[in-house]
Amino acid sequence: MHNLFYALSEISGISFAVFEVLFFLIAIPIIPLYLIFSFIYTLVIIFQTKKYPKRIFYIKLIISIIAGLLITL
Repeated sequence: MHNLFYALSEISGISFAVFEVLFFLIAIPIIPLYLIFSFIYTLVIIFQTKKYPKRIFYIKLIISIIAGLLITL
């Protein structure tokens, strides 16, 4: 991502800091929304499919939380 911003700043002539600021202004609101919606989606899956054992529900929940945390990094 750092190299992409650098390349864009070299091509367009806009300073490198502008691209980083724009990225964080866009990314900071999106990441918590993604985490919230992925958590809600997992809960919906859990409540809709009551046929499976609870262990699978917890595995799906943990995977979605880990995926959300990895995306934030």
